[in-house]
Amino acid sequence: MDIRLINSFLVLSEMLHFGRAAKFLNMTQPALSNQIALLERDLGGPLFDRSGRQIELTEAGRIFQKEARKLLSDAEDLRFRLQSLLNGKEGVLSVGYGDVTEIKRLARAFLRMQTDFPNIRLRVQELIPGETVEGVQSGKLDIAIITGTADSLFPPDLTGVPIMTGPVKLAIPSHHPLASAKRITPNALRRCNFIMRSKDETDETADMKLALDQWWDNYFGDEKPNIIFWVRRRSTAFWLVGAGLGISLLPHPCELIPAIAPDLYTAVTNVTFRTLPELDIQSCTYIVMRKNRCNAALNNFMQCVQKTFNTRES
Repeated sequence: MDIRLINSFLVLSEMLHFGRAAKFLNMTQPALSNQIALLERDLGGPLFDRSGRQIELTEAGRIFQKEARKLLSDAEDLRFRLQSLLNGKEGVLSVGYGDVTEIKRLARAFLRMQTDFPNIRLRVQELIPGETVEGVQSGKLDIAIITGTADSLFPPDLTGVPIMTGPVKLAIPSHHPLASAKRITPNALRRCNFIMRSKDETDETADMKLALDQWWDNYFGDEKPNIIFWVRRRSTAFWLVGAGLGISLLPHPCELIPAIAPDLYTAVTNVTFRTLPELDIQSCTYIVMRKNRCNAALNNFMQCVQKTFNTRES
């Protein structure tokens, strides 16, 4: 059923005059008569009684007039919703993230999305390492926020857009002698207790752990570090370092904890971050998504996240 024919019918049903209705619709009277005839033929009966000096709606015409108004209203609503969807102003996005160190910045990005795109619903999940990339690959997630190395490689069906980079640093309890040392050398770490991320092959930071292992092997060969804790989250490593239980090598977002998660920072003993000149590993926080899944809503979310992560406000 042609929406244009229905619109012409509704105008004529209100004016009940072919000449005036045709002028209002900016068409000739014969053209309007043809449209009404086509509609009546399509419906199988007359919608207007043309026997008198003035046309009137038939009983079928009065029923169709009521339903046609609803139909045009629904069609306009559908057009608006589809345009909003295609323009990225409406839809549902499933988002996964893997650690607490980015949560405050992410919260700002989510708030920006709610403000700028109130008709896009976000379904956000905090996931353990390894579940984020897997979730995007399986389609359970539209997008994920993860941290790896600056040269991380993603599966061929995924793409990673960097939003924050920085060096991996040594996290040391503030009362530890190394925290105030003028220079920290690899040899100074031989007798230290280490808190390290667990070696989970499904972890999205596997590239970072491999780089750290290679760095250690370059200096100490077969001698292994004294690792007393294996943890799955950077935030857990930060807590344990703050409690004085050891030192850890952590990517740059953990250094931001005092600024972006002050409650967490003040709840534990102070942690000092030091740079190792010999440790040249860059961490990078990525937005990860499927290559064939990019749409306007995803692009709008990416812009909100990038703007939030690029700001320097705490």
